[in-house]
Amino acid sequence: MSSKLQDFQEAIPLDMLPNIFAEAIRITRYLNFKYLWIDSLCIIQDSKSDWTAEANMMSAVYNNAVCTIAFVLPPEVSYDSTQLREDPRVSTPCVIREPMQFKHGIIVTLDRAAQTTESSHRDWPLSSRAWTLQEQILSPRTIFWGDDTIKWECVETFCDELVGDGDLIGISKGHSPDLTLRELLSPRFCSQPNESKRGVSGQTGEYNIISNWNRLINDYRRRNLTHANDRIMAFAGIAQAFQAEHGLVYLAGMWKEHLPRSLLWFIDDPANIVESLSLTPHPMAMMKGLTFSDPILNSAPTWSFFASAIYSNRLDRDVHLTHGQQAIFGLGYVLFSAALLHFAWPNAPVDYSPPTAYYDFVGLQISLEFIMIDVASPLPREQELYDRTFRSKSLEAQLGSLFEIGGDFKKVCLYFDDNGKIDQISTQIRIAIVEERWREYHGVYNFEGLILEPGEEEDTWKRLGYCYGEAESDLSYTTIAEKPLPESRTSMSGENSLFLRLKGAKMETLTLV
Repeated sequence: MSSKLQDFQEAIPLDMLPNIFAEAIRITRYLNFKYLWIDSLCIIQDSKSDWTAEANMMSAVYNNAVCTIAFVLPPEVSYDSTQLREDPRVSTPCVIREPMQFKHGIIVTLDRAAQTTESSHRDWPLSSRAWTLQEQILSPRTIFWGDDTIKWECVETFCDELVGDGDLIGISKGHSPDLTLRELLSPRFCSQPNESKRGVSGQTGEYNIISNWNRLINDYRRRNLTHANDRIMAFAGIAQAFQAEHGLVYLAGMWKEHLPRSLLWFIDDPANIVESLSLTPHPMAMMKGLTFSDPILNSAPTWSFFASAIYSNRLDRDVHLTHGQQAIFGLGYVLFSAALLHFAWPNAPVDYSPPTAYYDFVGLQISLEFIMIDVASPLPREQELYDRTFRSKSLEAQLGSLFEIGGDFKKVCLYFDDNGKIDQISTQIRIAIVEERWREYHGVYNFEGLILEPGEEEDTWKRLGYCYGEAESDLSYTTIAEKPLPESRTSMSGENSLFLRLKGAKMETLTLV
């Protein structure tokens, strides 16, 4: 508190500190270090300016720390440093034979000791807090304190003080939950994407970086925050470290180098959802027993998953990013890919990222060239598949005409981000095609894109959701595309597009907010 600043700059009485702070001081002294960072003591909690400045520096704090002390118990649990812990040998597995490359080990253990695995590590109260993710990823070394045994984690391994290497307790060396996330900061997981517009685009390295980044986002979104508005700031340190390592440009949870493909995220099937953090409940969602507690973040652009409601489900993930696996692994051709033209923050030059870009997304816009088509709105309820997903019969009919097919061999699904807004849509909505592919061997055509509505400012558009279309045909791409496009509807980026042949489809540049 500001009122204690001057007093604390002179001395901090130990008897005023919580037991858990006193224990951290004891450990630091025992290890013969002079300096200790405790967030709530080093950041003036009731000063917004100091909190913003220091929170933005957390990447440097953890990166440059010799070691981080992580208490696995939640902060609200009273920690008594004078109480002797239970003899850890009681719950330590007895290793009769260590596992080898082609032979299982033999380990005798009590039931409670069998819980010392990757899943229990993930279920620690420490791992449920959003602020601790950057601590676990960015810290070069971590001591886990407060469990039955003391545990150690670094870039090389995860160890238990008695069992030893993680292999013996169900966590492969170098593959504890946090180590796999920390691998994102390794250069071997990052390669520049292939920029080709047609043919097999993308590389395995690109798939790895997007796939691992998606895992990181989902791990972060499952964690809890006392204040929902901290969700962007609590992730800023990770973004800052990742950008410094790889030289990419951070845009509201995504990377410029992987746009526009990274825009193709969507919320998981509501059948898996058990909890929602949205303030716009839909009656059908209420019938499913969903609860609503935190607001959707209006400080993030609508095209960012930071702006979406948070859903927790059985699979422990709710946001999916599509990676164009067909193109990356040579399973098809990219017929069309939307182009990112530029991005801009308010009162800043185009394509310039201000120092606050890691935690302040207000006013961030991106401009892209899409293939656009209008869709009638509101969507009839009889086209609803489930809570937030509809099929577009009109687009399906056009696709069927194009491919000369019928029946269920074609579908166009619209996934809305917020179920509470579906009945509020009164304007024409648009489908913006981000990527279009053709797998000639299987005769499968598909596209992915965004559902958009007009923004408050002129010539701006807001995201409503994600769309996916698919059709199968015995015809070849050459047969379908042999009829030339009208001159007014051809362009370098759309000349191979099949979607552009649909009535009403056209190339257009849009600004997303």
